[in-house]
Amino acid sequence: MNVARHGCPTLAASRPRLGLRLAGIAASAAAGFTVLRCFDPRIAGFFPPCPFHWLTGCWCPGCGSTRALHALAHADLAGAWRMNALLVCALPALAVLLTSEWLLPPARRVFVPPRVIWIFFVVTLLFWIGRNVPVYPLTLLAPH
Repeated sequence: MNVARHGCPTLAASRPRLGLRLAGIAASAAAGFTVLRCFDPRIAGFFPPCPFHWLTGCWCPGCGSTRALHALAHADLAGAWRMNALLVCALPALAVLLTSEWLLPPARRVFVPPRVIWIFFVVTLLFWIGRNVPVYPLTLLAPH
């Protein structure tokens, strides 16, 4: 493997690995999209239920995510929003961060400041609490 002076693989040496990485990501994404497009999580029996909701009866921040992704696979943004608004809001940022992490060399990856991570943590916590409060309009945050 070609290694530059600073110890990182050179671009020429990392291209075959990048191609394999891209192929793996594309195959995984296509398989996930196909499963979510073809099978409704409300009907198909092989999607696991949320263990938190199963144990407590309360909604976790991820509850409704599979149904939201199913709705997005059918281009139903409103349906996805009703299932999990936090996921719909976070997906674009998550896509950018994962693409950066998987495809770019370390020096070019997107850096997320700790403040942004803390803000996301607090928003997730508030979303988790809010979707379990039985008061309108907070009841709209629960999957429905």
